Amino acid sequence: MKGGFFSSDFVHYNVETDIPGEERSRVPRKDADFYQLRKCMKQQFPNMVIPPLPKPNKSLTDKVLVKRKVRF
Repeated sequence: MKGGFFSSDFVHYNVETDIPGEERSRVPRKDADFYQLRKCMKQQFPNMVIPPLPKPNKSLTDKVLVKRKVRF
């Protein structure tokens, strides 16, 4: 996303929810949101296996972003 806090560039991912009987919603999320979510899940569910996330990459290129993109 172009222009963010103090006009810095950052990557965001659109997370969509599709719940039957409700309107579909889309929320933009940054990498930091997923790391925070994983941290909370590890605390909330200590006996569950929570898969690791890729290490933060400050220089994300289009090629790396295409590899990360998953469509359901």
